[in-house]
Amino acid sequence: MASSLSRALLRLVPVLACAAVSLPVPAIAAPAPAPAAASDSSASLAQARPASKRPHRKAKATKAKRSAAATKAADKPKLRPDRGHVDPSRVAAKAKVATGDRLRDEKATRRADPGNLSLTEATAAEIEKLLRGPMRDGTTSLFVADAATGRPVFSVYPDDPLNPASNVKLISTAAALDILGPDYRYRTRLLGTAPDAAGVVDGDLYLLGSYDPTLDRKAMEDLADQLAALGTTRVVGDVVVGATPTRDGIYRSWGEVIVQAAAPGEPPVVTVSSPSELLQLEVTATTAKTKRVRTGGIVVKTELVTDELGRQRMKIAVSGKVGRGKRVARDIFVKERAQHAAHILREALRARGVELTGDVRVAELRDYIDGSIARGFLPMPLVEHLSAPLAQIVARVNKRSTNWLADRVIMTAAAHKYGEKPSMELAIKAMYAWLDRHTGLDRDDLVIDTGSGLSYKTELSARQLVTVLRAALGVEGVTAARDIAVQEAYRASLSVGGVDGTLRGRFKSDALRGHVLGKTGTLHRVIALAGVVEASPDRQLVFAIVSNGHHPRWKQRVRGAQEKLVTLLCDYLHKQAAADQAAAAVPAVVTPAVAPDPLELVEATTDQVAADAEGEPEDGGEGDVEGDGPTPEW
Repeated sequence: MASSLSRALLRLVPVLACAAVSLPVPAIAAPAPAPAAASDSSASLAQARPASKRPHRKAKATKAKRSAAATKAADKPKLRPDRGHVDPSRVAAKAKVATGDRLRDEKATRRADPGNLSLTEATAAEIEKLLRGPMRDGTTSLFVADAATGRPVFSVYPDDPLNPASNVKLISTAAALDILGPDYRYRTRLLGTAPDAAGVVDGDLYLLGSYDPTLDRKAMEDLADQLAALGTTRVVGDVVVGATPTRDGIYRSWGEVIVQAAAPGEPPVVTVSSPSELLQLEVTATTAKTKRVRTGGIVVKTELVTDELGRQRMKIAVSGKVGRGKRVARDIFVKERAQHAAHILREALRARGVELTGDVRVAELRDYIDGSIARGFLPMPLVEHLSAPLAQIVARVNKRSTNWLADRVIMTAAAHKYGEKPSMELAIKAMYAWLDRHTGLDRDDLVIDTGSGLSYKTELSARQLVTVLRAALGVEGVTAARDIAVQEAYRASLSVGGVDGTLRGRFKSDALRGHVLGKTGTLHRVIALAGVVEASPDRQLVFAIVSNGHHPRWKQRVRGAQEKLVTLLCDYLHKQAAADQAAAAVPAVVTPAVAPDPLELVEATTDQVAADAEGEPEDGGEGDVEGDGPTPEW
């Protein structure tokens, strides 16, 4: 008994020793340590322990604090998707692809044998892989419809209002073509008195434009050619322009000041890419002794001045230093567009042997006409320059996605429609009017504030873009010859995959090249693509894909995923066509219940042939089907 107790005590000794390390010592065994000593001991232990292993204690928020934080977060305005915010419940990774008008039963699809899935289900499953793969971190709106019927085929968040960037051009160009027509041309005229027998124009010439956004130096040379062809040898007077620079002037009045180094210490050679008498150079720059100039590089400043003769000129001051052997170019913008155009015209006339006695003057058209009548003559149009047809200008807008040109085209079209000066307010009004008339979309259904899409305020859904495309392309039929021309011009303005425009480097495979028509859209966090996929003229899909919120460095990844998605749609059409052809090739076998009498069979066959002959066209060709219009070539 004693030995068993002793063995038990021996077993308790290690346990008590370990407990003595962690448990507080009773007061009867030793006096309690002073508070200061305990604090020092804790501090020394904390310093001895590595920082990465120090215990991190987080204070628990009270219920009231959590409620206050939630209220503050709710009140804070959320950023739009194109500014970086993505609603967690709407990310592409959680999206479900709808086929037709209903969502798919994903559980049933996952349980099914992939080899037994229908073509539609298999395509939808592949689309979901793209959404949950390279497109997962942003939000994507997708809508695919049959071009002829408008019946939905595939969709993902089809009614979410997102920013489609340059896909807005699909609306502005459709409205401009509808207002002006594809054959419309901007006119720029020279008004004045006709040259006399000696070729003298006695009086001022007035350069009258029509807000042509494509007016350039070649247009001025064209006017000079025509005036010289009339036998003009001398103009006694000024070239007069209006005070509205966008009406009479060269719209893109950009140029380059080119500075070429000379010998060290000498002034460089300075030239202007688009020279005219309006531009006056003042060079104080010098050439450095070394190739690299660390400070005081070339500086170019412009200023409108009046010379000693009272004429307005644009002074271009070039200062600083250019490195030895270097060539430097600086952009300049000429705000006096109309005056710049008039000076270029004068230069072109002199190059064709026409003498000019005056200068350039700014005056309103009414004042010019009144002054001419006071001198005893009524000015008349002498020569006229016509721009390219609007169809070609719209193609330049959509294929190259030219922002400034898109805005100018719809602004001038709206001015023509409403009889006022061009403005963006009128342009937006005209775009909404076109939407209301041709698509039924109300102003409250979407947000557009430019003709180019260069905005972060735009709100359009993929379904709305498809509606716009179907209306502008006229896939539901046409009502007049002008409608056909408008729709053909619109279709021809879209980029062709693997061929031209912003899609020339995409969809280059043999199966896709020429079978995808579309319009791209890109902003900081926006990637969009809308258009048409066709397997044949009578088998087409209209689609719109709008992705917002992806990080800019993932742009190529998202764009590639959109291309794969369109490739899936093209494969879907081709497989569907092949399946239809296979089904049509299988003959129907009908076994009669009772064998007919041979004579009855011969009579029935003869009667059927006669009936078929009565309904056959005289020329033996196929008859027209009501509602089917001609298929435009593209």
